[in-house]
Amino acid sequence: MHSFFIILLAVLSLTTALTTSRRARQCGAQVGLNCSGNIHGPCCSSHGYCGSSSAYCGAGCQSGFGSCDVAETASNVSTDGRCGGPSRLTCLGSTFGSCCSPHGRCGSSTAHCGTGCNSEFGTCRLASLAVVSSSTVTTSSVPAPSAPAPSASMKVSEDTRCGPKFGGQTCQGSEWGPCCSTWSYCGRTRDHCETGCQAGFGIRFPDPSTTLLVSALSSSMESSTSSLSQSTLSGPSTLLSVISSTWTSSDQAS
Repeated sequence: MHSFFIILLAVLSLTTALTTSRRARQCGAQVGLNCSGNIHGPCCSSHGYCGSSSAYCGAGCQSGFGSCDVAETASNVSTDGRCGGPSRLTCLGSTFGSCCSPHGRCGSSTAHCGTGCNSEFGTCRLASLAVVSSSTVTTSSVPAPSAPAPSASMKVSEDTRCGPKFGGQTCQGSEWGPCCSTWSYCGRTRDHCETGCQAGFGIRFPDPSTTLLVSALSSSMESSTSSLSQSTLSGPSTLLSVISSTWTSSDQAS
C-alpha cells in the first residue's frame, strides 16, 4: 500500500510538471522543461525560452527540448483569420493579429485580447503603436493618413472581404483591420494599407517612407525585438486616429 501511494505521488508530480511546461515561457536544461505543446511556441531558443519565430527555432535552438523546424511552426499560423478549433491554428505570427478571440478569430482589439481571449492559440496582450519617421522626411512633408468617414449605407466587413466586388463592404470598423488591399481583403499590414490600397473602402497610408512598428507587449525581450524588426503596420484600428497628431512633432514621432 505504501508503494502504491509513492507511485501515485510520482505520477501526480509528473502531470503537474508537464502542465507547467506547456504554460511556462522558460525551457531547456537549466529548468528541465520542454516546449512541445507550449502555448508560446514549440521551439526552445539558445537563451532558454519557448517561441515560434526563427529567433527561437533557428541557430542555437535546443532540439532536445522541443522542435527546431521553422517550417513546421509556420504551417500552424492562421492565414485566414481563424484560430483554435480542430485545426488548432495559432494567431501568433498571423497578419490578422496575435490574439485569439472567444469566437475563434485572430485580431488585436480589446474584443480579441480581452475577456475570453484564448491564450492557448495566441497572446492576450494588446499591442501598442509606435510611429517612426524616416530620416529623409520632415514632419511638415508627411501627409496625414486618409480616413474618409464610411457612408451610413456601407456595410462593415465581417468576412475579411471589401471593395466594390464584395458588396461595397468597408474595412473601417472591421475586426480584420482598417485597410482594404488591392486584392480586396481587410488587414493592417503594409500590403493592405499602402500601394494599391482602396481608400474608398477603408484607411490608406499614402507615404510608404513612414513606417508603423508594433511593440508587442511580451514577457520576453527576444519576442519584442523580433516583432519590431519586421516593420509592419499593426494594432487596433481605434488607435489610428491618434497618428495624425503624433506626426506633428518629430520629438513625439521618435
